[in-house]
Amino acid sequence: GGPVKKNKTFFFAGYHQQRQASTSATSFGAPSSAGWSALDGLFPSGRNERYDLFKKSLAGLTATSQFFPVTMGDNRPNIEFGTAGTTFPLTLTDKQLITRGDHSFSGKDTLMLRFIDQRQSNGPAQNNLPAFITTQQIVNKNAQINETHIFSPYFTNELRTSYARIIFDFPLDAPAEFAKSIPTYTLGGGVPNIGIGTVFPQGRLANNYTLQDSISWIKGRHTIRSGVDLVAQRAKDLAPARERGELAY
Repeated sequence: GGPVKKNKTFFFAGYHQQRQASTSATSFGAPSSAGWSALDGLFPSGRNERYDLFKKSLAGLTATSQFFPVTMGDNRPNIEFGTAGTTFPLTLTDKQLITRGDHSFSGKDTLMLRFIDQRQSNGPAQNNLPAFITTQQIVNKNAQINETHIFSPYFTNELRTSYARIIFDFPLDAPAEFAKSIPTYTLGGGVPNIGIGTVFPQGRLANNYTLQDSISWIKGRHTIRSGVDLVAQRAKDLAPARERGELAY
């Protein structure tokens, strides 16, 4: 920051960025090595598209403990499942920019303009198999103009107008392309669900328009403040609609 014109016009700008890239651990039910071998024998590649999807979704995840049988029926052998450990990314990117300008027209009249922009991305939005992890996005923008007028040492007026835009977005941005179109399969019995959570996508966009005016009046030992604050909001919501469908077994 600094002066543009001595004792008249000033500017300020600031930028902040925060990044986090770490991992956390979780576990899912998955076939053991013996379970995968048995399933591959029952359903060779290309014979059963549901098994092919299941195998692609687990991407090699293999149980190493807490084994239990899953009944297949139709005189087929039980399949050994268990608990498989895996990691998932914990990410955060937060970028914030602020700019401001101040100008003094006279000893009685000053003007301030300010703009703030914040963009944040973090994940996961919901813990899931690695192929189905999505993120959440947040955008905040705010523009504001303030005008302060001193009518006398005892009476001042401040006029403020601002615009704020807020976006909360939970997109379908899973790393696996096939995940964005398939329904959610709820399997039960210790077998992990397949697909992005049914609550996604969803989001909210709000535009807030504000007009404020306040006066300050000093009378003897008393200070009186009064004003008006008008806010109009125009918002759109994308509510969870299960747009890809859900199949529960």
